[in-house]
Amino acid sequence: MNDKIELFISYSHKDEELRDQLDTSLASLKWKGIVSTWHDRQIPAGSEWSGDIDKNLKKADIILLLISPDFIASKYCYEIELQEAMNRHKKGEAIVIPIILRPAEWTDMSFGMLQAFPKDAKPVTTWPNRDAAFKNIAAGIRKVVKELHKKRQELAEQKEANKSRYKQKVEELLLRTGGEIGIVERRTLDELREELKLTLQEALKIESEAFLPIEEYRKNILLYEDTLRDLLENGESYPFSEKIRKSLEGRQQDKGIMPVDAERAKFKVLEEFNIEPIQDQSTDFELVKSKVATDVATEIKINNVDGSGTKLDETDIPVEPTATETKIADEISSVRAELVGERDKEVTVNGSFSVNERIKNFGLKFFSNPKKLTVLVFGGVLLGVYGVLAVFLRDVSLDKEIKQKFSSELLDRLSLDGNRLLKDFDGPVNVNPEEKIHTQNKKLANREICNGKSYTVAVPVPTSGKEPGKAAEMLRGFAQAQNKINEECAIRGGGLRLLIVDDADDPEVGRRISEEILKLNNILAVVGHWTSNVSLEAAKVYKDELVLITPISILDDLEGYDYVFRMNPASKRGAEKLSQYLSDNGYIKTSVVYASENDYANELTINFRNEFEKHGEVIQEISFDSLVKDDDSVQSNVTDPFLQDVNGAAKALVLFPSIRATSKAIKLLEYIDDNDLSGDISVVGDMANLYTPDALKQKAALDMVLAIPWHFDSDPSGFACEAYNFWNKKIVNHATAMSYFGLIAVAEAIKETNSSIPFFNSPSRSSIYMALKSGTEVDYSDSKALKFEQNGVSNLELQLVKVQDTSLNPERASTSGANVDFDFVPIHSDDSEIPQKNCPI
Repeated sequence: MNDKIELFISYSHKDEELRDQLDTSLASLKWKGIVSTWHDRQIPAGSEWSGDIDKNLKKADIILLLISPDFIASKYCYEIELQEAMNRHKKGEAIVIPIILRPAEWTDMSFGMLQAFPKDAKPVTTWPNRDAAFKNIAAGIRKVVKELHKKRQELAEQKEANKSRYKQKVEELLLRTGGEIGIVERRTLDELREELKLTLQEALKIESEAFLPIEEYRKNILLYEDTLRDLLENGESYPFSEKIRKSLEGRQQDKGIMPVDAERAKFKVLEEFNIEPIQDQSTDFELVKSKVATDVATEIKINNVDGSGTKLDETDIPVEPTATETKIADEISSVRAELVGERDKEVTVNGSFSVNERIKNFGLKFFSNPKKLTVLVFGGVLLGVYGVLAVFLRDVSLDKEIKQKFSSELLDRLSLDGNRLLKDFDGPVNVNPEEKIHTQNKKLANREICNGKSYTVAVPVPTSGKEPGKAAEMLRGFAQAQNKINEECAIRGGGLRLLIVDDADDPEVGRRISEEILKLNNILAVVGHWTSNVSLEAAKVYKDELVLITPISILDDLEGYDYVFRMNPASKRGAEKLSQYLSDNGYIKTSVVYASENDYANELTINFRNEFEKHGEVIQEISFDSLVKDDDSVQSNVTDPFLQDVNGAAKALVLFPSIRATSKAIKLLEYIDDNDLSGDISVVGDMANLYTPDALKQKAALDMVLAIPWHFDSDPSGFACEAYNFWNKKIVNHATAMSYFGLIAVAEAIKETNSSIPFFNSPSRSSIYMALKSGTEVDYSDSKALKFEQNGVSNLELQLVKVQDTSLNPERASTSGANVDFDFVPIHSDDSEIPQKNCPI
């Protein structure tokens, strides 16, 4: 959807000077990419002017009528443009706004009932100050544009809801018919499409997407059949050996094939080879074993283990369940049903979190009932003989749950065995964070550490985004935190298992993977996402169900989601820090280049303008797209005059890119270098994205100042040197540090779960939220503990860093890894450097 609002200006050529003044008053809206304006003076020479006017008039969102006696007297303005404008206004296709330039008799005309600008429809030429009149007009137009944006958003949301409803119906029909859309189903879908006002193309696209999983599943069954044929053709005898059966089970799980379909495929292939199928003698036992395991798993669910506990081994299941064992399992199931029925109702305990007051009474009644208590205790003891502790152990494989519940088309975004996301990682295996995480996960699964007991957290990162290196930076922090926790089994005697997911630095992908993560009951919390827009989409999914700690995102809109916590201080604090630095160092004028399509950059720009204009002036605000094309070529006809305005004493160039626009910011710095302007233009960066080795390769970046939440040299926690040694003498950055502390905060929250109610003393999604909201603390320095404030933002202070030429300082070596002498150096508020940290090996 194109968010830019198109304005058509209808006017008399005798009012051209006033039209130009109006156009100028709308400059800020145009620079920000919010609106574009069109009038007939923009028609290229040689074009058919009436055709161009008609085309632009018919596609405009807002039509401005510049009213004057000459406009009303103009036959073309009155008979052509005005009639078309009012026709589109009545149909709801456009908004018509009269702008009263000069006194005229207009109130009895067709547009006389419309709201006119400026205020009280007072003609511009009668205002003592025309600038004030045009400012009033611009403010009025801005308000209309804002309302139009809101309406567009509502329509877009309704459209998405309609598409979702249509897709749900398609999937329902496919499920009902076994994957076919017949005449009856087609009639149902056509009626629904008309009701939802979807185009035929939109409906067909949705249907095509709905068919994909079915086609993929059918393809996987055919591949499974081919595997069976290969076995028989290569001399494997039937019935298959135990080894072959295990391999086939793995193949079946890898392809996500249901057991019943695997059996059908087997019977089909055996029939082709004229082989009589043999009934699997273990079937009845498997059913009983499944029932016992289900009851045990349900008891664990009652205890809110939710992903913790030790994984069951196949050998822990009884070889042949007795009637007594089956009866006990049934008794446990009965008790479970009563517990579940009671705990589903809501009240408040201790005035802080939801649990039913009746649960307390039920718990007391249950534990004072000798019969029920005896059943539960005896059942637990008996199952314990076989190594199956109903309360503390589980037979739930996270990988298996993922394959069952995760959308098949998103499985390649998971870092599981056989699928690594950091495919082009340039470094030895021992410093690959993804491999370190997998090693820890395997040790837990194999019970090599913590007796296999673990708690699971999802860590989404942008491995396939425009800058996958940022994913590696985050994963370093996660891997180091996981290693520290698992070495000591520091979470209630257990370790931490991590599920790495690729969010592609894309809001839509972020939303979809978040929907899948939410379905995985084993996931207790989420720590991750880089870009604010992606985090916002995830927050909309998790709502009040699953905690999200985002290490980098700063968007203020995230405050609207109670379960979201931010490691990075809010954009307002960043804007204050950068603004104060400029003011303290004598800068009185700034020009801002920002990523207008990105919420983070827009918010930072607004906050910076509000702060800086308390003591200075923001001369210009322009988007990166206006200066640098998508192919990273600079538009010199726009960029050159812009840079001329920035050049000079007491002026600064402020760059606020999104992660996707970072390359354009680097290209702009390179352009400044190429035009020998490096020493004349002072640059200030953002809070995250320009903290990159690529920026250090540009001379124009020298003395550039950024505001970040953490720097290696100014770290008070001891983490920096631990990381230096853990990552083979590598200097880590703020993204790694914030990811580390975010995951440690979740671990501390899990530790703090402490309920007084029986069966509710295990960590859950809600208990983690309550712990973080109540001020869970993480050791950070001798004088300060890291925690989250009530708005969900951490209490960390921002650190200013400045690009310096380290070759000029014999006491400081470059740590950037960019093979240049430039480096990000932390500075005090008085612009003095913070000494370089030396870590003992």
